[in-house]
Amino acid sequence: MKKILILSDSHHEREVLMRIVEKNFDCDAYIHCGDSQLKSTDKSLQPFYVVAGNTDFDQQLPPDLMLDFEAYPLWVTHGHRYGVNWGSEQLVREAKRIGAKIACFGHTHIPYCQKIDEVLCINPGSVTSPRGEWTFGTYAILSISRPQEPLVIRFYRCIDHELVDEQIVHMA
Repeated sequence: MKKILILSDSHHEREVLMRIVEKNFDCDAYIHCGDSQLKSTDKSLQPFYVVAGNTDFDQQLPPDLMLDFEAYPLWVTHGHRYGVNWGSEQLVREAKRIGAKIACFGHTHIPYCQKIDEVLCINPGSVTSPRGEWTFGTYAILSISRPQEPLVIRFYRCIDHELVDEQIVHMA
């Protein structure tokens, strides 16, 4: 089984990133979906696969990444270039075009997990600046077993790392 920690929109908060990684040291991969507002060389970003968000200006950060975990092509983007404030249609269309089964994104600061047209869309929310009904920062952990088994997405509160939501998604 692979455990993938996903977070976004940390907006300069190095300590929060380091605490989350320290608490979840057993994860197989760490993903930051943009708006860290840190340089790509910042120590707190070192364990992460990182993409550039709309407030990131380090030219070393890529706009998107494609990763592969247990036969699940996973695409990482910030989401602002795909209209995620107004829905997931453009995001899903692009994910399908590039062959991604999972699309991880940020930008809205609102935790979200939904399978749309065979693409699992995951937004971990913001670790520092929650929006909407969420009054606390969040991050997500995606657990992937074998391709035939369901994926498990758990959302955690940043301040105390308590589980706040769990979703089970069948991909096949």
